[in-house]
Amino acid sequence: MPISFIPTVSREPSNNLAAQVIKKIRDGDVYPGNSDIILYAGWPKVKDYDGRTHSADLTVFSRDHGIKLVKISLSGDVKDVRRDALSISQASASTESLMSKSLQLKKRRRLIFDVVPVVYAPNITEDDLSDEEVELVHSEAELVRVLKEESGTLTPEQRAEVQAIIEGAKALGQLSEIEDDDQLHPVARAFRDLEAVIYNFDATQRSVALTAIRGPQRIRGLAGTGKTVILAMKAALAHIENPDAKILITYYTRSLRDIIERLITRFHRHFAEVDPNWDNVHVRHGWGRTNMPGVYRDASIREGLAPRTFGDVRGAVDPFGTVCRELVKSGALTPYYDVILVDEGQDFPDSFYQMCFFLAKGGRDQKQIIWAYDELQNVFDVKVREPDQLFGEDHDGQPRISLTRSLPAGTQTQPNIEGLYRDI
Repeated sequence: MPISFIPTVSREPSNNLAAQVIKKIRDGDVYPGNSDIILYAGWPKVKDYDGRTHSADLTVFSRDHGIKLVKISLSGDVKDVRRDALSISQASASTESLMSKSLQLKKRRRLIFDVVPVVYAPNITEDDLSDEEVELVHSEAELVRVLKEESGTLTPEQRAEVQAIIEGAKALGQLSEIEDDDQLHPVARAFRDLEAVIYNFDATQRSVALTAIRGPQRIRGLAGTGKTVILAMKAALAHIENPDAKILITYYTRSLRDIIERLITRFHRHFAEVDPNWDNVHVRHGWGRTNMPGVYRDASIREGLAPRTFGDVRGAVDPFGTVCRELVKSGALTPYYDVILVDEGQDFPDSFYQMCFFLAKGGRDQKQIIWAYDELQNVFDVKVREPDQLFGEDHDGQPRISLTRSLPAGTQTQPNIEGLYRDI
């Protein structure tokens, strides 16, 4: 099995050493080519009781080597290295705590594998971190030695359990407390079956959810391939990474709101152990109405404009497209959100995407707009609208959004895996 690499950070590696270690592992210079290795960059991200976020620069997991969380500390000041040691120790302790909740992974009240925090500090020579529960290494050779230390072999089921915990799939939990269909009202049963489709979430989809690219992204797939879960997880992780960022996740079908909020809450609790701050995470219907916030309605009110209702444009061929187009043409929109995620993207008119473009912060190639699109929502119309059609042209005649133009040089997108995800 080839080495799997999941870059969960939305930027380049923080230093050249991190990039070098990543390349060394991916090239097979640390583990044999057939090793069952998963390499994460910038993961996991966890929070302590004071609300501070801790993460590893690199995390390596395999069925034979346990989990190694690596923090690269380039400072020559022992105080700085000690601070990094405390941070990676916290990330390791939180990860170990999550693993300890699974009885599959314990024997005699102890984990059956090691979770090892490692500090790679090449610019200090002192070893006075002996009181810290970390592996301190000063060279690449020492780091390789620690990474290759074995920790007992896991069964395929145990390995899958560890991966699911690291990547957050265990946050989904039980879909329903009532398992007997005879106890369910038909409407409740239908709702549960809908959840079962939405919650479909395997390792491939988790990889898509964790992978971060700075700039616009499109997620394409058939109905029931977990796109809603991926967007909810991306929203939760963006909130953990920057709790002060304004994050929007929007949808077309009104019944999705509760499901999306529940998913975000579960993912956020799994990694941060607290609920999200809903003042900064907005789950909004596309249009909204008097008793329900919406992207269009909220934007109009923020700009001091009276939001139009369906009754105002009832006779229009495309009522929602009409109100969004009017708002875009008014020139009143100002950037408000750091991240915008659009579910059920095939159902929204082009003008809604153009409204989202102006609501997103950053230059056009840095705007964090992520939209999920059902490829075969209508078997009689399988044409997928491309970004230049959805977002229109900019003032210079160029597409406002271009997936190829905005992709950082050298970035590798996800391959076409069973036709589910082709742009990320």
